[in-house]
Amino acid sequence: LIIKATTMNNNNNNKNDGIIQTSNEDDTPLILSPRVSKKELIRLLESHPLPKDTNGKVLSFTYGTAGFRYDAKLLEGIMIRVGILAAYVASNCSSSVGLMITASHNDESYNGVKLSGSDGGMMNSEGEALAVDLANAVTPEDVLKRVVIQQNNASVVHVGHDTRVHSPALTDLAVRAARAMGATVYLHGVVSTPQLHYCTMMDNPQLLPALLLPPMPNVKGYYLQLATAYAEFMNSIDERDESFPLIVDCACGVGFPQLQQLDRVLTDVMGNNRRTIVPHNAPGEGP
Repeated sequence: LIIKATTMNNNNNNKNDGIIQTSNEDDTPLILSPRVSKKELIRLLESHPLPKDTNGKVLSFTYGTAGFRYDAKLLEGIMIRVGILAAYVASNCSSSVGLMITASHNDESYNGVKLSGSDGGMMNSEGEALAVDLANAVTPEDVLKRVVIQQNNASVVHVGHDTRVHSPALTDLAVRAARAMGATVYLHGVVSTPQLHYCTMMDNPQLLPALLLPPMPNVKGYYLQLATAYAEFMNSIDERDESFPLIVDCACGVGFPQLQQLDRVLTDVMGNNRRTIVPHNAPGEGP
C-alpha cells in the first residue's frame, strides 16, 4: 500500500482537509471505516459552500448522464453532497453503491461524479432526483433535513477516480462525507468507470444470477474475469495470427495504466503466446 498525503486547495484555510491517495499493489481497495458525525458534516458543508456567480447568486446544478460534470473549481460542495447521498441511498437499499469521480472525455479542467446503483448500472430515477435536490440545497440545514444519518454502520460506498490532477482532492471530500454519514468506504484509487461499476455490482451478489466465477468486488477480479474470458475466446479459434500487436489509443487518461495492468494479467493467464498489447497516449501526453 502506497500512501501519499497532500492538501485540498481551497480558500477556507481549513487545516483538517488533508487527503489520502492510495495505490494497492494487489488491486484491492483501501477499506475506510465509518466516522459518524453530524458535526463533521456541518463543518464540511460550511467549509465548502456552493459557488456563486459574479452577481453573488448561488449557481444551480443539473444532473447529466449518470451524474454531474462541471469545471472542477465548482465541484467541492457537490462532492460533499454526493458523498452524503451515496451513504444515504446505500443505507436505504441495504446494498452497496458507487461513486466515480471523473469527467470522462471532457476537457482536463472539468471534473464530475457518476453515481452507480447497486446493480452496477446508473442510479435509479428516485436517486437522481434526490441528487439534484441535494446539489441545490444551499445551507447545511437544507442538506441534512433531506437525509437521515445512520447509526448502524451497515452501508458500503465504493469510490474511485480518474487521473485528473484535481480528482484525488475531490474524491477525498466525497469520502469524508460518506464516512461522516455512517458508511464504510471502499476506496479503489485510480480506476476506470467500468471497473468501479463492476466492483459495485460484484459487492451485491444477492442481485446477480449464479456466476461461474466467485464474485470478487475489486479490480483484481475485474482483470481476472476479463482475461479469462479473452483467453477462452482466443483458444476457441483454430487458426489465428498473433504476430501483429494490438495498438490502443488511451486518450491520455486512466485507460493507460489500467491497460498495462490488464496486459500483465493476460500474461499470467495466457503466457506470451498471444498478441502484444501496446498502449499509446499516457496521462500527461498528447496535445
